Amino acid sequence: MERRFVFYRDVEMQAEWPEKIRRAQLQTTYDADGRAYPRIPFGREGPHPPRGACHDCGVVPGELHVPGCDAERCPICHEQAISCGCEIVQSDI
Repeated sequence: MERRFVFYRDVEMQAEWPEKIRRAQLQTTYDADGRAYPRIPFGREGPHPPRGACHDCGVVPGELHVPGCDAERCPICHEQAISCGCEIVQSDI
């Protein structure tokens, strides 16, 4: 099956990815141990603002990463969310 690509906000990505970005904005928290933790928007992870879109999921500064993005920071420990070891629940919206 051939992959289709589109340009979304001047970034080339797989055709289904813009909808994943839109859905990611609806999940504003991750849950852990019965508590909701606010997700960290792209560009607010550290002292240096990003230039352009996220290299992995294509969100722009101020947006929430697509769950599973390798650039997203954990709202608990601030390490890489996909490998930090915190027991956060990333629902699939």
